[in-house]
Amino acid sequence: MVFYAYAINDTNEENRLLITASSVEVMDAWYRYSRQDGLSTLKRKSPELYTYNYASHHVWHFVYHGVETPKVKGSIFFETMGPWNHNNQMNFLNQHAPDHLSGNAFYIRSKSNPRVFWNVAGGQVFASKVARTKFRINGLGLSKGDVILPEDKITIAAIAGDPLKETTVQWKGDNTFVADAPEVGNGAIVPGGPPNQGPGGYGYGFMPRGVTEFTFSDLKKNFLAVGKHVEEADAKLAWFQDAGEEWELCS
Repeated sequence: MVFYAYAINDTNEENRLLITASSVEVMDAWYRYSRQDGLSTLKRKSPELYTYNYASHHVWHFVYHGVETPKVKGSIFFETMGPWNHNNQMNFLNQHAPDHLSGNAFYIRSKSNPRVFWNVAGGQVFASKVARTKFRINGLGLSKGDVILPEDKITIAAIAGDPLKETTVQWKGDNTFVADAPEVGNGAIVPGGPPNQGPGGYGYGFMPRGVTEFTFSDLKKNFLAVGKHVEEADAKLAWFQDAGEEWELCS
């Protein structure tokens, strides 16, 4: 879904821009890649608002002249807005704008049916309409507060129990995910690598037990509810390459 944001010069209210990207993930990539390429004055105030120093570089400079940022070329463009005292303000409708920052905690819900959430019950992860669990998403190799991009490796830790504790979600090996990784604490990683590819591609038959590392883009296409009724919290969450539905993070 097309995503919009504003950028404004940090020294005055001139040089304001409306940014249009093909998705919030592309907007996040533009931000992180631009900073990697040298646009150090670019600051992220929220997913929809950025500041920069006009005297340093134009915000679009590295889309055309950078090393990493050209990856988003063709998926993002910038439109100059009028001076602050003109009446040609460009407004956009309120957007679902999750802050995809490493270390943040989110609910995970179905994009096609926003009433369906991930929920942990009995140590197992289900898709449910009647309950929900919050999960902490940590980007591997990222610091707390760094923007997570679709290609980043992540761990998913359920915040559940009485008393509440964080337990890393892992692949059980029998077509389900569980939140019972032993003694992980604070979303730490238990031993286990990325899914292995077998004959015919990825799928639950080819994923080894104990996997705790996933790719952020898995939430877009690889998690699938398998079972009876989400109304009864009886639909297990499974992982299958390119056969899942799209899930989104919300606070």
